[in-house]
Amino acid sequence: MTLLVTIDGWENGVAIPERFAFCQPAQEGHVTLGANRSPGIAWSEAPAGTASFAIICHDPDVPSVGDDVNQEGRTIPADLPRVDFYHWVLVDIPANLSELAEGTDSDGVTAGGKPPGTTDHGTRGINNYTDWFAGDADMKGEYGGYDGPCPPWNDTLIAPLPLHRLRPGCGDTRPHRHLWRRRGACFHGGARAGRSRMDRHLYS
Repeated sequence: MTLLVTIDGWENGVAIPERFAFCQPAQEGHVTLGANRSPGIAWSEAPAGTASFAIICHDPDVPSVGDDVNQEGRTIPADLPRVDFYHWVLVDIPANLSELAEGTDSDGVTAGGKPPGTTDHGTRGINNYTDWFAGDADMKGEYGGYDGPCPPWNDTLIAPLPLHRLRPGCGDTRPHRHLWRRRGACFHGGARAGRSRMDRHLYS
């Protein structure tokens, strides 16, 4: 049985709309803060006995070295090794839910991050903006749940958005930046809602 996942905000293979982004093109300069709304997502055909669901939005293509990131007159080399960046970590979504409306987990940029932990629509894990802003006095904090893309304007981003169904008895649900890895054995099946590309032209 295949878990069917639908995202209403954009079609597979097209640029992610600006309203879902942490930053967006600016009238002056390159980027400004965006609406940062979590996308609406719905799922169906989960098998009997599903205990809960999890959404993990993962970008595997973040530059491993920041020397060329957002630098005028430079382009991030295509052969630069890339590292992981998690934009959305939401687990223990109740089994009786079959959708999250747009904006449910995020509706705007929150300096210092939305609090990780239990909500009425699941448990927020910590995303990688926690690490990104660690040295920024105005923005540092624990960033829980969803925070959208803000790719370097001189690079590209590809972010798969998987939804997993979880078996019963998966244990520890404390929010943690590596929660999805620690609970990896609890993921059972799952579906990926495509790979949506936000390319350098969107943030040029």
